[in-house]
Amino acid sequence: MAKRENQGLHIALISFVILSVLLIVTTYYFWAKSRDLDSQVITQKNAATDANARMNTAVMESERLKAFMGYSPEITVDDIESEFNKNMLTYAGDSLPEVNRNYKDLPAHLMASIQERYKRISDLDSEKQTLQAEFARQKEELQKALSEANAELAKKESNVEQIDQTAKAQDAKLTAQLAQQAKKFGDQIAQLDSTIAELRTENETLTREKADLTIILQDREDKIAQLTNENNFDKPDGKIRFVNTKMRTVYLNLGAADGLRRQVTFSVFGSDVNNLYKEHPKGKIEVIRVLGAHESEARIVDDYIDDPILKGDVVYTPIWNANSALRFALLGFLDIDGDGRDDRQRVKAMIARSNGKVDAEDVGGEIQGRITESTRYLVVDGDAPELTGDDVANIRTAQSQMRNEAASKGVEVIELDRLLEFMGFNGDKRVIPLGPRANSIDFPAKPLDGVTKRISPAKKNSQFRSRKAPVSGSAYSSAP
Repeated sequence: MAKRENQGLHIALISFVILSVLLIVTTYYFWAKSRDLDSQVITQKNAATDANARMNTAVMESERLKAFMGYSPEITVDDIESEFNKNMLTYAGDSLPEVNRNYKDLPAHLMASIQERYKRISDLDSEKQTLQAEFARQKEELQKALSEANAELAKKESNVEQIDQTAKAQDAKLTAQLAQQAKKFGDQIAQLDSTIAELRTENETLTREKADLTIILQDREDKIAQLTNENNFDKPDGKIRFVNTKMRTVYLNLGAADGLRRQVTFSVFGSDVNNLYKEHPKGKIEVIRVLGAHESEARIVDDYIDDPILKGDVVYTPIWNANSALRFALLGFLDIDGDGRDDRQRVKAMIARSNGKVDAEDVGGEIQGRITESTRYLVVDGDAPELTGDDVANIRTAQSQMRNEAASKGVEVIELDRLLEFMGFNGDKRVIPLGPRANSIDFPAKPLDGVTKRISPAKKNSQFRSRKAPVSGSAYSSAP
């Protein structure tokens, strides 16, 4: 019985010891954890204190910067940025580079602009002072002359009436001269004052206008460069793929996909030419059928036995382009066949058949349409007769205006003969006047074998289309 009680006491004692150890370990663990947490709280408090100090420093610096810039501490950064953009637009405009658009560089920019304006005003003031000095000098001279005249009058009192009349006349003359000079210099001074006021007003917009003009000029230069590079005489329009000598036809690598139409005429050049503008064509062809996207058939209108049209030869016409419709302006009397009549409608029809467009032309002293940067050629007739009639002044004014407009917009001037030669128009075979107006050049001699002698390109160009007198009633004819 006593043994069992001892065992229960032992078990109770062991349990108490175990619980005591667990309580000690748990107490130590929570005490250590509490110490670590206290250390972390102290660290976080120190960090928060540092952050608050930096934040206070940043706020103070921000308020100082706002004070330097003239703003109250309550204004926001967005409001400052909006005011900054307005100030840059008002005071800097487009003349200040983006890298210098700040309040640090703006005063220097404004000071340079103000100094430039002050220099101009100072120069004008100096000129004004020079004119005033000149006015004072001439006034002094006139007054001196007047004094001398009065002294001379006093010396000749014996002849009072004559001297008095002479003195009055001279005094009136000098007074008029003085008043005229005073008015002249007064007008000049007023004009200078007005000029100074206008310069002060114009200075506010000069920078913006310069930027706008620079953009416009660059755009026009790009357009002129693009037109010059794409539509020059050095680039052929197509190539001959096959020649049917028996049928006198050729096949081209141009077709419907290139915008080619029937009745478009081409000049033919050898495959080895380097500059089409300086070469004479070896033949002329006219499209009679469009066979496919990049294939067409053309008949040979003119060629030379000693230089026949061959496979690989290139073709060119200045009134047709595969990429876009070429634009023309027509000026003055245009006579295609030398019959003395204006053939402008025929020229317009040929341009229309080749998918070209006429932007402007002069009609009876008035300009219809407008020459633009897209206009490629201004067509003129180098052999046009002298103008006569009642509208000569208006016609000449309109033609001069069109030439000046073409020059200002980079439009190339081409003579009608050169245009017809490049487009393959066989003008010397279209109209052959008979009777008293016949020309021997239109009837070349034939050799004994019956073959017509060909005229070389150089010779043919020098004899191209002899001119006849214009028909009566035309603005280009002589007296009606």
